[in-house]
Amino acid sequence: MRAKFISKSGNFSRITKGSSIWAGVRGAIEDVRAHSSWVIGDGASIDLWQDNWCSSLSLKDRINDDHIPWNDLHAKLSSIIVEGRWAIPRNLQLMLQILGVDIHSIKINKNNADRRVWKPDLMGKFSVKGAFEAICNKDRTVWWASFLSNKAIHPRIAMWGWRLCHGKIPTDDKVQTKGVALASRCCLCKTNSEIIQHLIWDCSISIQLWNWMEDMF
Repeated sequence: MRAKFISKSGNFSRITKGSSIWAGVRGAIEDVRAHSSWVIGDGASIDLWQDNWCSSLSLKDRINDDHIPWNDLHAKLSSIIVEGRWAIPRNLQLMLQILGVDIHSIKINKNNADRRVWKPDLMGKFSVKGAFEAICNKDRTVWWASFLSNKAIHPRIAMWGWRLCHGKIPTDDKVQTKGVALASRCCLCKTNSEIIQHLIWDCSISIQLWNWMEDMF
């Protein structure tokens, strides 16, 4: 995954590269990073540049310069800690001042190991349930969510409905946007091209199905 989806600058790829799950994995990793932080001990487990030890963002994200070869920078936070105190080189200290980081206000827990904490939990303990709730609660719930999460709806149908509501059904027009050349034809009426608007609402077969359902109720 690292070889395929993480660039030389250390950023996550914004392109799926043929993977149907990468976009979701990338978003989940970013959410988990945003909701976790570090309690600094000896600094041996904390990446100086890519971990968020001094603020909610890492130094790499705050500098935000893709021309810097981040993957070649492997310094640990322990490199600027000596006998439980900060020992920061002059050039790094100037950079931290420019970024607005007051390094001397950050506590070091001397003789202890670094500890990563999950911020939404009062005890700082990570759980899959806690991560799931934090990720799910970040956006406003859509009106149709309760219908798809109903116990009367089979999970496979619920997933299909979720994809439909998000416009993620792999109709011919969606496949063509991925660079796949194909002749589009509706799989029901065989007369029009296959797009979601036609397939669900405008197709003559779909209209018959809607009318049949309307008569039932």
